[in-house]
This record gives sequence, C-alpha cells and structure tokens, in this order.
Amino acid sequence: MSLSKRFLFILTTVFVLSQETTASIKTDFYRWPSDERFERAAEASYKMKQFQIPFYLGIASLILADGAPTDTISEQNYLFGSKENAGRVSDGLLLSLIPMMVYTSTHTKLFDTPGKSKLQQRTELIGFESLLVLIDFTIIGIAKNSFGRVRPDESDNLSFPSGHASVSSGLSRMVYNNVENSDLAGTSWGYTLQYGAITMSSLVAYARVEAEKHHLSDIFLGNAFGAYISDFLYNSFLERRVDIVPVISVQRDGHSLNLSYRF
Repeated sequence: MSLSKRFLFILTTVFVLSQETTASIKTDFYRWPSDERFERAAEASYKMKQFQIPFYLGIASLILADGAPTDTISEQNYLFGSKENAGRVSDGLLLSLIPMMVYTSTHTKLFDTPGKSKLQQRTELIGFESLLVLIDFTIIGIAKNSFGRVRPDESDNLSFPSGHASVSSGLSRMVYNNVENSDLAGTSWGYTLQYGAITMSSLVAYARVEAEKHHLSDIFLGNAFGAYISDFLYNSFLERRVDIVPVISVQRDGHSLNLSYRF
C-alpha cells in the first residue's frame, strides 16, 4: 500500500471513530478575497432579483419611455401629495434604514473570533457595513458627475443615477443579508425586516420621482447598482466558512488523538 493510501486509510479510520463533533460559522474578515471568491460573489449578486428587476426596468425606461411617465408622476403626486412632502419622505425613509441595518448586525453570526467580545465583533461588522455605504456613495457620486444628466426640475445636472435610490437599496440589501446570517432567518420577524427594508428602499426611490429630482431610469438603475455593490462586497469579504472540529478519542494505554479540519 502506497504512503498516500495509508494516510487516507488512517484518516478515514480516525474519522469513523469520532465521538463528538462541533461546528462554528466564521469569516476571513481580515483576509483579502481570492479571485475565485470575487467571481463567485459577482455572479451571485448579478443573479439576485433585487438587482435584475430594477436593472432591466431601468434599461427599458431609457429605451422606451422615460420623460412622459416621470412628468406624470411628479405632477400628480399620487402618494405624497406634494414635491416637498415627497422629498422629506425620501430622506426620512432613507435614514430609517440605518437603524435597521445596525439592529440586524447585532443578530448576525458572521464572527466567532477567540479573544474578541461580542461587542467588538459587532462593532467591526457595523463599521464594515458603514464603509460599504461610503463606497456606494462615492461610486454613485463619480457616475453622477460623469453622466451629467439634468434633473427633471432643472436644479442641477446630477440626476443619473439616483444616490437616494442607490444608498437605500444598498442598506436594504445589508439588512437582508444580515438576517440570512442570523437566527432570524426563516422567521416571521426576519421576513418582516427583509421585505420591509426592500419596500422602504423602493418607496425612497419612488419618492424621488414625485419630488421631481429624478427620472424613472435614474431610480431604477440607482436601485440596481446600490443592491449590486452592497451584495458583491458583502459576499466577497464576509462569505461564511465552516470550521468543524471533531473530538476523537482513541483510548489505548491512556493516549488520545484529536483532529481538526476546515472547509
């Protein structure tokens, strides 16, 4: 029997003799992601509905109709009564997503680092998510200045894409991912937080149209980009791994053998 086969046989035998197994969820938070991990995160973010639906609606709006529906919505003020109210509502709902992000972060089980308190681990996660918001805001700001599209109310040329829609969508995606990585996943309260955040981000975007600050394509594509940026970076740097540590006891003359492995 070759050396490699002997090693495999011994490893298999030891595993079969396992008496107890413990597992914990961890992340390589301080390790730069591999190219494979970036690719996996990019593909998963592209496939999510929170990106694809507003993205293709935004493309359709640009090609088929953008100005007329935007004018109608801003003139009729179907939900908020006036442009001023719509502007205040969009700001208020956007700010309301921040405490939702913080709350769900305190329930997330992404970290299990020896020597660090729960408070320190949660603070790191909230700090990272705040950095994601800053990155989103910076990218959208660069895009606004690059495209130079005039707003419907002609106040300036920073209409495309919508920063409110992008940041609110990014925050809602963080809330969604935080819940998925916590004990709240699959519960009625968890679903309420997830889809409540998505609804709030959608209302933020719509309110910007009623406030005559954005065209429909601005808010659709801003919403899509914000969700994509947030989800891509979140999954790239906070992807979960599982550490499994079998405690194996092979009693012979008072000796024992322990084995641990990770995947």
